[in-house]
Amino acid sequence: MWRKNYTDGLFPQRGPKFWPESNGLRVYVPPPTEGEEDKKMTKAEKKRKNGVNESPTKKQPKGKKRIMHCGVCGAADHNSRHHKKDKVCG
Repeated sequence: MWRKNYTDGLFPQRGPKFWPESNGLRVYVPPPTEGEEDKKMTKAEKKRKNGVNESPTKKQPKGKKRIMHCGVCGAADHNSRHHKKDKVCG
């Protein structure tokens, strides 16, 4: 049956105005169920889900990020922009 359907190939239609009419039943979108109409998608639901064979994201967790050090004294609690000349660094 599949082979019979696609023997002639697919012909693109220009839009609903040009679609062939049929005498079949009309298809309608079902009404939303209770509590579904006011539910909004969360950011996690909008995010694209990776496939089974896709690699995970390459972002490093926050704990593994590089620690900023001061270019003047080498301390890790500040950087050279906020280095104070009178501050004792060790």
